[in-house]
Amino acid sequence: MKGLTSDLYNKQVRRNNKYKNVVDLLCYGSLDGKKSTEHKVFDNIKDLIVFAAMVGKKLEKTEAVDTKNSTSIVLGTFSGSGSTKNSRIDQHNIIFMFGLLTNKDMNYLRDENVAECIHLFENYSNGGLSVINEWLIQSTWDIDVLIEKISDHLPNDQAGIDLADNPF
Repeated sequence: MKGLTSDLYNKQVRRNNKYKNVVDLLCYGSLDGKKSTEHKVFDNIKDLIVFAAMVGKKLEKTEAVDTKNSTSIVLGTFSGSGSTKNSRIDQHNIIFMFGLLTNKDMNYLRDENVAECIHLFENYSNGGLSVINEWLIQSTWDIDVLIEKISDHLPNDQAGIDLADNPF
């Protein structure tokens, strides 16, 4: 895949506002609006959204975007700049991969299919946010319990890594 054209850079990737508490806790480490770097799980909202889409895809859980009650990130945000220590550049390619995985057609890696790929990604991401929200409710919003819940869905052996020592 290549970088984004200026036209594609500004395409919107949306998530439902009803998952604001999930975003606040996992990206800011707090539900009260105060940022807490020691309790946050994800460095950026885009990282959470990508993870949520993968959870949604793995569990085949989708949820449509509520167009009247949603927040968006421009697609260009997912491309990243690579300027910080934890930068994950070219994540926009993952969005195209959802089109490929769902439709089993290489044409979904083409720019002209970006709208459908974004739509699929949004639906899986919101489905994943729904699942993560349920995990948080079941764990009474305890991040440590959530991490255990997430690791329960990973294979026992990730390329020789013992998940008991490193759940990610």
